[in-house]
Order: sequence, then structure tokens, then C-alpha cells
Amino acid sequence: MNFLKVEKTEYSDYMHKFKETAYEIFPILSFQPHEIDAFINFHQKLPYNDNETIYLIEIENNKIAFCRSLINNYGKQSIQYIIPSLWSSRYQIIKAAIEQIKTEFIQVSPANELVMTINEKVPSHNAYYAGLLPELNFDMQPRLTMTASQNILETIELPQLSKNIHEISFVKNRLSEFIDLYNKAYAVHEGEFTSEKIEQLREFRRWQLTNAQDQEDAVKTWVGLEYDGRIIGSCYGRIWGNEMSIEELALLPEFYGNGLGRFLAIRCMYKLKSHFGEPSKYFFIGTNRTYQRALRLYYSLGFKIDLVQTYATFFKNGTSI
Repeated sequence: MNFLKVEKTEYSDYMHKFKETAYEIFPILSFQPHEIDAFINFHQKLPYNDNETIYLIEIENNKIAFCRSLINNYGKQSIQYIIPSLWSSRYQIIKAAIEQIKTEFIQVSPANELVMTINEKVPSHNAYYAGLLPELNFDMQPRLTMTASQNILETIELPQLSKNIHEISFVKNRLSEFIDLYNKAYAVHEGEFTSEKIEQLREFRRWQLTNAQDQEDAVKTWVGLEYDGRIIGSCYGRIWGNEMSIEELALLPEFYGNGLGRFLAIRCMYKLKSHFGEPSKYFFIGTNRTYQRALRLYYSLGFKIDLVQTYATFFKNGTSI
């Protein structure tokens, strides 16, 4: 097998071969012509990036796999796609390509996690080989995204807070308290995690919240809840294009069942609409499909499923969730 990195001068030729293969393989995956064109055009327009590696993987008997892999802003290496050249040998090609990418990742990449987002709705260019990934030591995390129009705020009521609980805004001198809240609130989902993975997640949250405190959209939409001088709940919003996203809703478990998660979500949506609610924008949420409490809340608010996905992750140090 030859594992060829495509240089900038070879990029145009690579995209020509990639385009030919996509037009041959994608109809088998139920892509319509306009969907194939959209996929190709999206990747054709992406500039050659020093933070990514484009591979042309030559396998025996003239079999080829095309792969694009990017080091993203979170310090993870993301596999954007793997496209086999021959459908009848697709699993052999995909497996060989992933094994080679893993080897390169372990030996060279500065990232600690190799990730893929598996889109489970038809058409999908990677759902058909998701079953191979666990045996290749990828952890599989079921996710979904949900959306709702701004009009849902006309049909839902904001729960009343008890006299001992009051709303607060984010202030930088309480960042460490917010980080502590998130660590305690999310611990309910980490019972089977390794200590190494828990520490990784805590470091990521610290980075995430430290970054959020300097983002205008996050600060303007941040909602906290305080009881007896301590922070017990929090969430904030971010703007991604037309998406008004509710981010990182957290509540201490001892306060479950009092409508506080609902309060946080609705207040965040009000703030998102007030500050950023142009007519083209809509509310957006991404969450794990295993978080049943969260799903019940979002369904009750009027959110509907948009994308069904699985996050597949290979950990360089062997740490897994």
C-alpha cells in the first residue's frame, strides 16, 4: 500500500480524480445528482490548508481511497471523508485506509484524538462502514442535532423561580465557579469513564469556558442560576451562521425536577432572539442521544430532530469513554 500525501501542486489533479470517483460511487449511496454536485463543490472550494493532510491511498490491484483529514481548532484530527474507488472492495479499501491513517496519526500528528462524524440519515457517504469502526478501536458516541423556529417562544412559558433561586449573568471573576459547576453537573454522565478521560474532559471544559468568556455572543446570552451564594445552573448561546445555538446547559443533579433546566433554556433563547434574532436565524441544539432528560426537555420545547449522527473517536493514548 502506498500512502501518498497530496502536495499543493498536485491538488488540482487529485480533485479531478476525486470528482470522477464520487460520481461513480455516490449514486450507489442514494445521492441524487444535485447532492453529489454539492458535496464535490464544497470540497473543491476549500483552499489547500497547511493544517490538513490530503491523502491518495493506493492499495493493491489498483484500488484507491481518497481521504481528507484536518487538525481542527479543538486540537483534534478530523477525517472529513474516505472515498473508495471500487465499490465491490469498499470494506477492504476503507479498513486498509483507516489503519494507515491511524498509523500516520499515532506517529506524526500533534493531536490526541482522531475523529469522524458519521451522518446516519440517507444519503450518507460514511454510514455504511460505521460498523467497522469499533473493531478498529473507535469509540462510538450517538449524537443528534435539533432545530426550532423563533416562534416557539410565543407558545412556551418561562417557569417561575423559587424565592431562594435567582438568575445571574456571567462575570469573569466567577469563571472558576462556573467551571466547577460544569464539572460537577456533567459528572453524572462520566460514571464509566477512565480517570484519564475525565481529566481530559475537564481540561477541555476549562479551555472552552475560558474561550467563551471573551466571545460577545456567549457573554450576552449567558444565563446562570444561584442558590445560597453558589452557582447551580448555567448555559449560554453561540451564533454559527443562521444557527442560534444553546450551548452547554448544566444543572446540579440535586436541583433536578424543579423546571430549572427549562428556565435556563428558555431564558437563553430569549437572549439569543433579543440580541441576534434576525428573521433568517433559528434555534439549534446538539446533544447526546443517551441524555434522556435533555431530550425530553428539548422535545417539550418544540425542537425537532435535524441530523442524526455518531461521533467516532480513536484516542492516541488508548484512553476511551
